[in-house]
Amino acid sequence: MSDGLSVTNDLLRIMSSTHYQLSEQYLPVGIRSSTARNYASSLSGLMEYMKECSVFLPSSTLLRQWRSEMANGIVRGKSGNTYTTRTINAKLSAARRWLRAIAQETTDLTTKIVFKDWADIEDLKETVVQDRVEESFGIRLALSSVEALFMRMSPPKNLKVMRDRAMMGLGIGAGLRVSEVAKLRMKDVFDSKNSQGVNGIFIRQGKGNKSRVVVIGDKESWVFKFVKEYANFIGLTLDQNSEDFIFRGVRPVGSRIDQQYVSSGKGLTKERVMMITEGYEVLHKGEMITVCFHDFRRTYAKLCEKGGMKTRSIMENLGHASELTTERYIGRDDENDWDDRVLNWSLEIP
Repeated sequence: MSDGLSVTNDLLRIMSSTHYQLSEQYLPVGIRSSTARNYASSLSGLMEYMKECSVFLPSSTLLRQWRSEMANGIVRGKSGNTYTTRTINAKLSAARRWLRAIAQETTDLTTKIVFKDWADIEDLKETVVQDRVEESFGIRLALSSVEALFMRMSPPKNLKVMRDRAMMGLGIGAGLRVSEVAKLRMKDVFDSKNSQGVNGIFIRQGKGNKSRVVVIGDKESWVFKFVKEYANFIGLTLDQNSEDFIFRGVRPVGSRIDQQYVSSGKGLTKERVMMITEGYEVLHKGEMITVCFHDFRRTYAKLCEKGGMKTRSIMENLGHASELTTERYIGRDDENDWDDRVLNWSLEIP
């Protein structure tokens, strides 16, 4: 699932049919059958990669990560050899053609929004579509939804869930960006305080290369607990590995029935951090959806505001340069919002 859309049977049918069309039938005149087989192989490879990443719908982020891992030899061909640049470009071309075909065939507005990077631009010019896009990329979860999400992940059934829970916790409980999560070190989390001596998380290199301390206060809070459980599980300790990056890649071991994971020892890219949310559903406005990682920053801002934190403090924790940006992150309150905008006083003008 991706961008707030559940994978419906109708969408699965469209994905399957366009996969078949591209690999077997509706190819341009003059294309050899070997090219058809290459299309099929490329799309099958992408779908296998989606399964490995627990992602149900392809996104531009996924394609960038797929390309990066093929180029770096993490994803290899059937022969075990690293893909050449020409082969990688061919696979990406096949994938993009598949996604354009899906966007063109579907008549469902929500699906077109999800596949907006490949849909006909005219389909995305209507105001109603723009509003839906804003909704898809501007989600702020209720506290009850956050609690339910983490309840389903606790206790973690494997290392991957334990790691993902810790990263999501830093997004929702500290408002960190994906790049900031990827670069976190043990010392930044467990040995940092602000200028007043209050516990927090040190961001060495935020947006615009600016550093800051995100004030948390309680070292026993659930945010620190999630990170500490994961770090301890893979053998990271404050005393011995304070300069090590916390979050690492994981690889599956064992049977698919009881899939387990071990740490790969390699750090994570920000693209990989962005992808983790695509494997988890959360309740939003009565519907189970998948959100993007940046929605956690909006959720953090909204929950802090509802909890009584001043906008200036939220701004400093998020690393914003302006309170106006922070106010956009907080968003308006859907409940009684329109009633609140109606004047409760009037003028008596003869």
